[in-house]
Amino acid sequence: MKQPTVLTPGTEAVIDAWITTLCANQVLYRAERLGASAWSIQRTPESDPEILADGNEAAHFIRRIQRTRRRTTGEKR
Repeated sequence: MKQPTVLTPGTEAVIDAWITTLCANQVLYRAERLGASAWSIQRTPESDPEILADGNEAAHFIRRIQRTRRRTTGEKR
């Protein structure tokens, strides 16, 4: 079984900041911290909540959102 990645407090703070920003900008409907390095997110009011079980999963989720938004806005990176 894969062991969850242990995040530094700084990395967790960055992920929290990104998830908070995604909620504030209505990219996510809801997000809740579930404890050490885990988050529950909901994309729309109608969607089922998803669990981001560790920091790597949360970071990959944030990167996917960033890539999708860049494609839809035409932003060059």
